[in-house]
Amino acid sequence: LREGDERARCLAVYVLGGRGETKAEETLILLVSSDDSLAVRRFAIEALAKLKSKKAEEIIRATLKNSRLRTTAIDALAEIGEESSLEELTEYLTDPDWRVRQHVIRSIAKIGGTQLIPQLVVVLGEDKIGNVRAECAEALGHLGAQETVEPIIKALKDPHEAVRRKAARALGILNNSPSIAPLSDAFHEEKSFLVK
Repeated sequence: LREGDERARCLAVYVLGGRGETKAEETLILLVSSDDSLAVRRFAIEALAKLKSKKAEEIIRATLKNSRLRTTAIDALAEIGEESSLEELTEYLTDPDWRVRQHVIRSIAKIGGTQLIPQLVVVLGEDKIGNVRAECAEALGHLGAQETVEPIIKALKDPHEAVRRKAARALGILNNSPSIAPLSDAFHEEKSFLVK
């Protein structure tokens, strides 16, 4: 793993990760912290996530500080699925990079972070990027909290098509009687075939 071109090292790390062997953990940790290749480091983070060990989780959390590895680390923490990661992930809901915010929202939903619903409702109503608001609408639907129905209903009128589409889907998942009339109205008013 220390020799050869970047492609060969990535492949080796991918194979190690696919096996989920804990004896590879030390090697993967070393690669995450010291390999010259960002691609190798990303593959090593993904492989560590599959091990789901406490040590792996600590190393992955440390990589959140590196902006070039941040989305990979966020996804890896979601893969590990520990609720203890949620507090740290919350810090990145306001990251300047919209892709980071999108990954955080997806990870919160995957981990099941219902305690972060109030923060997600704020993001749904205030984030400037439509893709982030869309991810938020979808996450709120998957988290299944009935108190999110009203904010999601408001999202049916969002100027961004993906937000309206995911808001409609989220309301369908929540299966809440008060959302039937707004969904029906939105269906009749909607011009986009993809949203309908």
